[in-house]
This record gives sequence, structure tokens and C-alpha cells, in this order.
Amino acid sequence: MRPAAPFVSLVALLAAPDGGIAAPVCSPVPVLEGGREIGGVCAERAAAEGLTVIDLSSGWAPRAFADDDPYRPEYVALASGRAPIAAGEPVGEASDLSVFGVFPTPEVLSGRLGDEERHRCHDRVDDSPLTLAAIQAHLRCDGLLAADHDTGRLDAETRRALGAFQRRSFLFGNGRLDRATHDALETDSREIDFQHLLRVLRERVVDATGLLEDGSAGSGPAPVLGRLLDPPAVHDGRPGLPEAGPDRVARATEEAARALGWWDPESARDSLAARDPARLRVAVRLSSPPAYHGPHVELRIQIDRGDVWYDFPYDDAGRPRAQPIVQQPTLVLYARDGERWVPLVRWPTTIGGWRREVNGDGEVGLRYKESPAGVRSVRDLIVAPAWLPPSTTPDDELMRRTSDGRWVADPRIVGPGWGSAFGLLMLVHHDVKAGRFLDEGIRTHGTAGHASVLGGTSHGCHRLFNHLAVRLGGFLLAHRRHEAVGAEAAAYERVLRHEDFRDVLRVRSRGYRYRLDPPLEVSVLRGNVRGVRDAPPDELRSPPSP
Repeated sequence: MRPAAPFVSLVALLAAPDGGIAAPVCSPVPVLEGGREIGGVCAERAAAEGLTVIDLSSGWAPRAFADDDPYRPEYVALASGRAPIAAGEPVGEASDLSVFGVFPTPEVLSGRLGDEERHRCHDRVDDSPLTLAAIQAHLRCDGLLAADHDTGRLDAETRRALGAFQRRSFLFGNGRLDRATHDALETDSREIDFQHLLRVLRERVVDATGLLEDGSAGSGPAPVLGRLLDPPAVHDGRPGLPEAGPDRVARATEEAARALGWWDPESARDSLAARDPARLRVAVRLSSPPAYHGPHVELRIQIDRGDVWYDFPYDDAGRPRAQPIVQQPTLVLYARDGERWVPLVRWPTTIGGWRREVNGDGEVGLRYKESPAGVRSVRDLIVAPAWLPPSTTPDDELMRRTSDGRWVADPRIVGPGWGSAFGLLMLVHHDVKAGRFLDEGIRTHGTAGHASVLGGTSHGCHRLFNHLAVRLGGFLLAHRRHEAVGAEAAAYERVLRHEDFRDVLRVRSRGYRYRLDPPLEVSVLRGNVRGVRDAPPDELRSPPSP
């Protein structure tokens, strides 16, 4: 491997209009290999030198969050641990939103790796066996439980602390003590932090390289430095699709980690301590991307609806009907490579189902919300989208209960933000008729509702884990022609009532819009329609009393 050219030789000097020498046009970046700085490069020249610049600084946000996007400062503040993630939740590194698409900065992880007092606290806990008392001790070490909370019971405070621990460990849990959480609690705290640092690096590498292929469409995810970074729920484990390639994201992440000298928790801690992680940008040499990558790639999305049940989910006696889902819905993104279509990713998603709705008379019941099959077009990509709830959404679904028992409007569910019903990024499905783009209200979007992606239903949209939706948006902006339309304002207000409480829900932003040119084709397959009905009913129904 040839070394980087001496830094000074890469500085381009431009002639000023008066014949003098203008200021150098150069953003200097160190070139790293095997954990050592072997030279320097101007960021503007890195690609020409076969190098990739990876931004590890605390001011970074994914490609989709433009500099003039009003939500970008909040994203950066959340990633840096400088903003509360929700009312009543802590500010700081306990507020880890990785499972919601906002990964902490390397600076935050550097602090965790270097916190020897915390690590020694974990070392002193006896995990044989892992009792509830030991679990609470680990949670106290992480500052997730009060220092005097030692009940030995899985109480409400412990469940909340477990939820925070799961977020920090990239587990899609909800405070339950499942097998994955049990295993994570028994894992050395330094190793937990290092794995999370590798996940953080992975998102920066994905953004810098324009890679998306994560093994989900092929033989499955590959380890990074011997570590699988995702819980099994993120990948469905089905046999690979024909023509699918390897996990290029894992390979590039490992190459970047080795260039940085991040081989294990100790080396990563020392490497970060030797530099300023808040301003860290580096250039590294990675494997070349596949030949079909380019500034404009022919792409198409195929959504398989999987098993579909149109039957009413309750029998005449009011008992729930069994409607098993064997084949979950999936989204596959294909890229054209010559005469073949290469599946890049296959991710779990959702389709519609029976959902609560209000009719014109104020009656609340269940209505089937269809995800229409057929070919659609994605023209608009919206970052940090807001959801403007229709009048058919029950008021109580838009409110939350406070600690003092009041019901108030819940702005988080409408967004913009990581907890929005539309998540951090949204693709709008249009039905094109006679050259007109008709909005049917169907989207592919991120979500904070992990349970729905893992086996639930939606109101008709196709949900993705937030971090995957952000990756998909970044990939499209890197490999498709587009126009940045910009931030769009909203003027939505709705009076909400529940029990004896009244509040007003307001939305002032619709998100930041990009327009793809040409639009992206989306094909939604009919799937396997099961049960008695072969089409969705169009009526509001209430379950009979059992």
C-alpha cells in the first residue's frame, strides 16, 4: 500500500485576481493506517488519492440532514448528550437514542471507555448467578438507578433503568429482562462500550462511503473485529436472494477501525484520548466500492407484503382470532448492474391492519387500513418529517399522561424528531395518473415503534427502524439526482380532549424536502392473502363484548 503524499504537496494555491497568491484551498486531514498517522491530505483531494474522509467530530449529522435543516442542531445536541430525549428523562449519556437512529458521538463513547471508576464498579458485581440484586447493581454503576435503589425486585424504576441500558446496548427492548439483555448485563462494560463505538463508526463510514449493502439481502451480516453489532431482530435470517453481495458495510467498518487503531476497548480508549474526539476527522484507505455505485444509479424498491389477513380479528363472541404471520413483510432495494439487478438490502417492514379510528359521529372502532399493492413512485424524500394526524385519529392516541395524572398533548408523536410517527426520514409513495402525482397517504418511513417492525402492523405505511431509514435516505441522496427543496412550514392545530382534560396540539414544521429526479419506482407485491376474505372491508367495526 503506497503511503499518502506529503501534506504540503497537496495544498493547491490559486491565483488571486490581482496576480497575487490567494489563500490555500485545503481542509487538512491526517491519514491513518494501523493506528499511526502516516501523512496528511486535503479533504478536497482525498478521493483523488484513493482515500475516504471519515468525520468523527461531535458536529456531524448524517448526509440527509442538510446544513440549513432546522432539525439538524437538535440531532447534533441529542447525539452529544446535551438535550433531553423526552419530558422527565435525563440529559447526558444515559439518554442514548441509538435504537431510534441518533447514535452518540465518539466523544461521548470516549468518556464511557475512559470512566475507570464506572468499569471497576461493574467488575465488583458478582454475576454468578445474575440475580435481580446484581442487575440493579450494574444499573447503579451506570447511573441509571439511584445509588440507594436496592430492592431486589423488577419494579417500575428498575424497568425504566433496564430500558435505558437496552438503548445503550443497541437492544430493541422495552424494559423486560429477555435473553439478549441478560447476556449484555453479563458482558464486560468496556466491551459493551467498544461494540457501541464500532456501531457509531459504522454509521459514519456508511455516510462517508455511500455504501448500503449490509448482508441482509445475502448470507447475513458479517462480524466487525469478530463482533456481530446488530441484535438478531434486525435481520430476518431467511436464505439469501440471488445475486446479493457480501456485507460491504461491515468490511468497510472493520477496515476503518483497523486504520484508526481500534482493535479492542483499550486501544480505542487510548486512540481517542490521544486526539480531540470532538473535532476528529481522518482519511483512511478502504476497499473500492462495487462498480455499479455512481452519482446516479438505477434503483427500484420491492415490498413484499408477506402474509395478509383481511378477516376481522375477533369472533362473534368477542374473542381474538388467531391470525399467525409466518412470512413477515420485507423491503428490498435493487440496483442495476449491467443486465442484472443486485439486491442491496432486505429489511423487515410493515403493512396495514386493523387499527382504531373515529368516524364522523365520534364513534371509535376498528377499520382495516390497507397497504395498496401495485407500482408507485417515490418523488419526495422528507427528513425529520412531521405527522399531521387526520381527524379519524382518536384524541387519546395523541396525548400522554403526566406524573401528576393530567393528560396533555404529546408533541413527540407528531414530530419532528426521532419519536415521531414518521421517524427521522420518510419516502412519499405517489400513484401517478396521467402525469399527476397523487398522494394516497402511504409512505416508507422510520419509526420509534420497534415492536411494529418486529411483528406488528401500521396504518398502511411501510415502517423501518429509524437508523435504517436514515441510511436509505443518505444512500439515495448519494446515488440519485435530486433537488433540495428545503424546510417547509406547517400551521397545524388541534384541540384534544381526554377524560376531563383539554390541550392543544400544534405542529409548525413539515420537515426538510428533497425531490428525486427521476422518481424511484416502488413495487408493492400482493403477498399471501390468508383467511376467508380476499379484500379489505370498508367499514368501522367494534369487537363484540366477550
